Amino acid sequence: MNDTLAIKEISIIEWYDGFVSGVLETNKGDYIGILLSFEPGTNHRLFALIPLDGSADVQQIVDELSSLLTQEKSLSQSPFGSRSGVLLTLGLIEKNKTFFIYPASKCETDRIFDLQWPVIEQSVDPESNSAWKEAGERCLRYN
Repeated sequence: MNDTLAIKEISIIEWYDGFVSGVLETNKGDYIGILLSFEPGTNHRLFALIPLDGSADVQQIVDELSSLLTQEKSLSQSPFGSRSGVLLTLGLIEKNKTFFIYPASKCETDRIFDLQWPVIEQSVDPESNSAWKEAGERCLRYN
């Protein structure tokens, strides 16, 4: 069974020819959205959606994650985001768009939290794309 998520608002942290990272307010709660892989030839974009517990203000989260970007730290060094319930989705992140979502494995979740910011440099790297290829293919099979 496929599950979906609808994006109501987007607070962008990184943008490069499309959404790269930020906070997403959705019909199922708030998430940190991070581009994991981008293949220019196919325009496939694989994103991680990391659930937020709702106790922090969106602007506070954006400010904290922006500081990770400037300090080139990993998400594991942030107080926000839960390793429980991390999701994956394919497509372009846009306001008022609905996506199919899929649970990330424990191994994928650990890799997501170890990513160094800025994430755009890693998401277009051929080696990184190869590493995320299996997750992207799994998402495509569910569509």
